[in-house]
Amino acid sequence: MNAWGVGRPRLWASLELLPAVWRAQLGRGVIRTFNPTLVALPTGYALAYRVVLPDGLRRLALCRLTTDLDVVPGSTLPLSDLLGPMDAAACSQQACTWFADPRLVRWGDQLLLHWNSGCHAPRNHQFVQALDPVSLMPTGRPRELLRIGGQFRIEKNWGLLASGGELWAVYSLCPLRLLRLRNDTGAAWEFAETDCFGWDDNGYGALYGEMRGGAPPQRVGDRVFVFGHSRYATRAGIRYVAALAVFEVAETLRPFTCLPRPLPLPHPHGGSFLAPRLNDSVRSVVYPGGALHEGATWLVAYGLNDEHCAVVRLNHQQLLRRCVAAGLAPSRAECLWDQAVVAPPPRWRHWLRLMGWR
Repeated sequence: MNAWGVGRPRLWASLELLPAVWRAQLGRGVIRTFNPTLVALPTGYALAYRVVLPDGLRRLALCRLTTDLDVVPGSTLPLSDLLGPMDAAACSQQACTWFADPRLVRWGDQLLLHWNSGCHAPRNHQFVQALDPVSLMPTGRPRELLRIGGQFRIEKNWGLLASGGELWAVYSLCPLRLLRLRNDTGAAWEFAETDCFGWDDNGYGALYGEMRGGAPPQRVGDRVFVFGHSRYATRAGIRYVAALAVFEVAETLRPFTCLPRPLPLPHPHGGSFLAPRLNDSVRSVVYPGGALHEGATWLVAYGLNDEHCAVVRLNHQQLLRRCVAAGLAPSRAECLWDQAVVAPPPRWRHWLRLMGWR
């Protein structure tokens, strides 16, 4: 591990992660497998991830990994083909054909798959569906995630967290907004906001963009760790980078500490793409989607350049030593829905970023 406590990443060839039933649909073109999430199993792990084939459709797949992170032969599942039917009356057509950014979350004895339908009009959708904890096959039907009080046109990156027998969602990181599951209508899970805390991210947002969600929050003792992401513009294009925020468990979650700059997860390809980009404005992508705390280390799953899945081990204590305290904003009342808590960066910083400087 390097000075940040980051080890060497494990990557897989896209064909190794591709379910057999989809191999007949390949044709000529590029296979992309990226933005993985993972969860521990009694033996090894389950890894879910995005798949984009030459037809351009956005799919989800899942496989089992050994404790050495090798793909278990014959374990890949065409997950998005197996999901239950959507509520056609409430969802747009894209919600039935576009599956993005999976997350695997445990809630008691339940194993949940969480995903979104991308960016589209009139609004996108987020769903959860239960998976059988043994076979990993979907059970029942998906439920849409809704926020009581209304939806924005784009809703994604909710961090689902089980605590005290209830299901919560970290709606945003800075400010920290918490939602709690209130109603199950059968077709949707409705969440209500319970808390909001503005806090000082030590200038992170001014330089590297707003901290956003990524891997589902993970509780370690009286702390909750969120390996998220942010994005910022450079002269060469937009960069997606990994971020880390840590919250304290008291009567509710409270901001505790964060990394003052991006977490340098290994990126073997850097700004080099192996195929035409899915997004022409993007220069490089590091996108965490799963994290597990195992003793003195973390296992973090992340996507690279919308092309690859990667998993790496991080040293827990070395990460904490890199963090700085997160101060609360002067007043909780200042944390308003339409008010920015982090001030915009000075214009000189904006121009330096456009010129390629960080």
